[in-house]
Formats: sequence, structure tokens, C-alpha cells
Amino acid sequence: MDLLCQLDSVLCDTVEAWLSFNSTDDDLAYFSDITPEAQRALRSIQKIFRQLQGSQRRLLLLKNYCSGFLSDVSQVPSFDRGSSCD
Repeated sequence: MDLLCQLDSVLCDTVEAWLSFNSTDDDLAYFSDITPEAQRALRSIQKIFRQLQGSQRRLLLLKNYCSGFLSDVSQVPSFDRGSSCD
């Protein structure tokens, strides 16, 4: 779970930074007069960040699933390994 939380945190920060950069009234407007090659590169970057957003959503689902699983497992009574089942 710790790893999932760390991944979620980093991915969330990365996506939020991109969304801020990519908004029409922020930093992306600086690149309005770029070459066609740079426009293609920017579109590729945008596509990658859309994929990261999808990965972030799947990671959140996985994190919720694992959290629920851990909750269910913690409610199962533990058995003494030394006892026999006679």
C-alpha cells in the first residue's frame, strides 16, 4: 500500500503541474507561435499526459481495491499455527 500511495502522490503532482501548464491562460500560451514540428511534439506530450491521467485513475482504483482487501483481511480471525485440527 505504501508504494501505491507514493506512486499516486507523484503521479497526482505531475498531472496537476501539467494541467496548470496546459491551461489556456497560463504557460502554454507562451508557445503559440511555435514551428509545426514543435506543435507535433507538443501534441505528443499532451497525449502522454492524457495517458498518465488514465494511469492515475487506474492507480486510484487499484489503491481503493487494495485498501478494501486489506480491510477485509484484517477482519478475518487469525489462527494459531501451532494448534492441530483434531
